[in-house]
Amino acid sequence: MEPGGLSSFVKKRRQALGLTQQGLAEKSGLSRGVVALIERGFEYATNKPYRPYPDTLRLLAQGLETDYEYLLFLAGYLEYEDKAKEASAPYNLVKKVDAELAQNLLQLPASKIELIKKIVAAFLGG
Repeated sequence: MEPGGLSSFVKKRRQALGLTQQGLAEKSGLSRGVVALIERGFEYATNKPYRPYPDTLRLLAQGLETDYEYLLFLAGYLEYEDKAKEASAPYNLVKKVDAELAQNLLQLPASKIELIKKIVAAFLGG
């Protein structure tokens, strides 16, 4: 996990969806302050890194239309190898493909991911 990986991903994904922090907060059921804190990555009062609870990440994943397990990984709750074993998620790519490409794929909306799955299946003869 790279330092600031979660905060950077959340901000980029939110912007890719055309959402403000308030818009993401409303869509995910979180406060704007929590969204801002996650994007900042540290608490002003303590200057210590902020690590959201898994329940917060679940709500955030829904609002960002992204994979919950990926947010758990970025927050440090899952190890790299744990993610790669998830058969139902696109993490098999992480082990075989450049991590940047995998992160870009996970920023896509669910409809685009489904289209990519169909294209890959067509190439594999499925």
